[in-house]
Amino acid sequence: MELSLEWDDVEIQSTGPAAPTPALGNDAPGLPISTRKRPLTVGTHFSGWESKGQSLASTGIEHRIKWTAETNSHCKSIISQNFIVDRMYGDVGSINFESLEPVDLFAAGSPCPSYSTAGKKQGSADPRGALLFKTTEFLRVGQPTCFLFEQVSNIRSKKFGAVWKQWLSEIKDAGHIAAWKGMNSHEHGVPQNRPRVYICGIRKDCHSVARPFR
Repeated sequence: MELSLEWDDVEIQSTGPAAPTPALGNDAPGLPISTRKRPLTVGTHFSGWESKGQSLASTGIEHRIKWTAETNSHCKSIISQNFIVDRMYGDVGSINFESLEPVDLFAAGSPCPSYSTAGKKQGSADPRGALLFKTTEFLRVGQPTCFLFEQVSNIRSKKFGAVWKQWLSEIKDAGHIAAWKGMNSHEHGVPQNRPRVYICGIRKDCHSVARPFR
């Protein structure tokens, strides 16, 4: 499967059903969410005010935020006042990913000014832009069951084409099946023109997922 295809053009499938893991019982990370006997575990990087957790709560998905990573003190204050989080980290670059507790869902939206049309367009040459690849580093080390990434749509432009292809390639090399879709917030009832690209995926050894962007 080509990762460059939009989700609307391809149905994502794993290499087959996950192998049974009796020793882990019904809490095995590879089991479908509908069969779980525990909340979905979540970890976020570049957490902001934790909109990912708010979205899960709004949709009624039972979950537990195991860890967040955010440097902005105001955002961290909002998180601590509104969410129960097992552990809050600061700078993503200073975290030992091997020490992070495994999670079912990993969500991250790395800093966008380096790729934005409104910024200096320095891309991965900007330290903030280079943080993009911290997302795939955790995929490789932490092996979450599924993930959701967000970035400005301009990262798909000709100027940043090499970065975009490298990002997709690293996701695949980390052992995950994924695809992307461009969306704008104003198309979903939000009074804001905010074009973004979302990459959603699942670990190859887990059960298949079809068309989550529909």
